[in-house]
Amino acid sequence: MKKVCIFIVCAMLALSIFTACGEKAKETINEEAQFLVGDWDGEPWLSEVWTFNEDGTGRNENSIYSYDYEYAYVDGVLEVYEYLGSLKSDTPTNYGVTVNNDDEIVLTDDDGTEYLLTK
Repeated sequence: MKKVCIFIVCAMLALSIFTACGEKAKETINEEAQFLVGDWDGEPWLSEVWTFNEDGTGRNENSIYSYDYEYAYVDGVLEVYEYLGSLKSDTPTNYGVTVNNDDEIVLTDDDGTEYLLTK
């Protein structure tokens, strides 16, 4: 009986290891955030481009510091979790989002600084 219990525990551990190492399924953003998907030109003096992907990831390319990020958009607030290499920030940078039209949005950070993005 003891051998059977040990076998069952070992089998369960082996199965949990294989499931823990599986590739994470890509998530998609909520319907409310669909307007963000695509490339947006930011500050011209930085040659900045924000890329928002459907899976909630993105990239900010600019002439000073480019970085990858994960994002969430809920109730008019964009939360951006920046990556430094493979390390993801614990706290997001929050932006209020104002949609001027299909090709123009304004991001406003917590300090009140506004960033105009155009498609």
